[in-house]
Amino acid sequence: MASLNRGKREKLFNLMVFFGALKRRSHSCNSLISAMAHLRTSVERINSDENSKFTHILSHATKVPGLIFLSGQTPLNKNGRLVEGGIKEHTAQCIENLGNVLSAAGSSWEKVVKVNVYLKDMDNFGAMNEVYEKLLPSPKPARTCIQAGRLPNDVDVEIEAIAATC
Repeated sequence: MASLNRGKREKLFNLMVFFGALKRRSHSCNSLISAMAHLRTSVERINSDENSKFTHILSHATKVPGLIFLSGQTPLNKNGRLVEGGIKEHTAQCIENLGNVLSAAGSSWEKVVKVNVYLKDMDNFGAMNEVYEKLLPSPKPARTCIQAGRLPNDVDVEIEAIAATC
């Protein structure tokens, strides 16, 4: 642990405290509540200036010790307008938007551990996958892809992610 910088040691300690309280069978309710309260005080809301704003209903990401949870990004540009094109261009915009949020959180695609892709139509899977494969670094993170009943603003794709902070 000595090789980790102070910030990373603190984050690791916070996670150890939280998960230690969950793991102990003999813990009291108070120790669990205390560990959860400690985690809650370490919550940071993140918004990217490069993406359209919806701060009245969500943050672009929420950062807790060890993890960054990125809200689903749709193919909207900074002005909140749908980018022109089809599924390939829309997938690229979603990935760019997520990259903007990762950057605002002090992270990058290399630290992403899980991606969820929501498609309006699974017939677009191949075209989406082609762009995804080109734009994301290898090794690729774990991923789920499903067809969603209906996406915000009736877009054809939405992508969300979870990244590690260390």
